Amino acid sequence: MPMVGSSQIGLDFVSKLKDVYSTLSKNEEERLMADVSGLIEFSLDRKNALPRILDRIARLIAKYFEFKSISIGLKGDDGLYRYVAFFGHPKEAEDALRKQSYSSEDMLDYDRYPNIRIGAAAQYNPVEGFPVDEEELVAHHRPQLLKKPRSDLGAFLPGDYVDVYMFGFEGKLIGWIELSETKDGRLPPRSSIKWIEMITRVSSALIQHKMKTREDEH
Repeated sequence: MPMVGSSQIGLDFVSKLKDVYSTLSKNEEERLMADVSGLIEFSLDRKNALPRILDRIARLIAKYFEFKSISIGLKGDDGLYRYVAFFGHPKEAEDALRKQSYSSEDMLDYDRYPNIRIGAAAQYNPVEGFPVDEEELVAHHRPQLLKKPRSDLGAFLPGDYVDVYMFGFEGKLIGWIELSETKDGRLPPRSSIKWIEMITRVSSALIQHKMKTREDEH
């Protein structure tokens, strides 16, 4: 818009604004914001198929947060939920995860998969409630099941994992992002869970947009 007034804008003020509002990222949080924006642009490009988008989501989370192993599951056309994207899993675990499938009832079965809500869409699944099932054990890197209460309350134990749920139109569950193995073996900070929940909400919209576009093209 045109500028009006009787006084010239000083070059020192122009320089100050360019420095304060530089387009270059100045810290980790700004780099994360830039990468989330890049994810959105990448996802809206028709040339990029859904598997590539899911891979980028998983890599973004691994890049900025404490989790070494990330998997993403989606609801299929047959109504079952399956793991479809992976980062950081050994081949044995990835192969085992690919064999898993869950009904809508399974996804909400607290008795089979005990969990503790830690956010609006995030649930902590402690190893204490791990099902004694060989395929599940392999899929989660063969955790040592506890025989007594954990002694270190700040530890993120092998077999612990966090599920962050993705909701689509009308609040329907379309999938989830599963996070396991923190780099330092400690509980993830609250801020990490909040950020990942936000990224999950963005991802839900992008995934549904890509699915809808794919349906319209066929």
